[in-house]
Amino acid sequence: MLRILFTLLLLFSLDAFAVEESVGRYTITDTTATAEQRFPLIQVKSLDIPRSILTNQQAVNFVLRDTGYRVATARVRTPEDLLLMGKPLAEVCRSYTNTSLMEILNSIAGLGFTPVVDPINRLVAFEAIYDFAN
Repeated sequence: MLRILFTLLLLFSLDAFAVEESVGRYTITDTTATAEQRFPLIQVKSLDIPRSILTNQQAVNFVLRDTGYRVATARVRTPEDLLLMGKPLAEVCRSYTNTSLMEILNSIAGLGFTPVVDPINRLVAFEAIYDFAN
């Protein structure tokens, strides 16, 4: 019985889950950033968009609020993008479970648009997949 208890304590000790690796008397740690830290839009979240949000623009701002990204200014966006952002948010686009933020943006935009991300300035806009005029 004591041997089983000792084995369980050994298996579940904090050292068993440590990310650090010891080499002699030195400790080597992993100092690289995670993929989500490097590109916040790939982080997976569960998200419920409140009823007070009515348009696609407001929904996109809500999704981007904690990422460091924002929607590009109107002067660099296309007329189709501006039209899309002024439309009402679809009811089905209000609740997401374990979905990446990029996929949520894709869902809000719909099949006719794709998100365009400027990683330098941390801006997001939407581009029409095909020309609506033709």
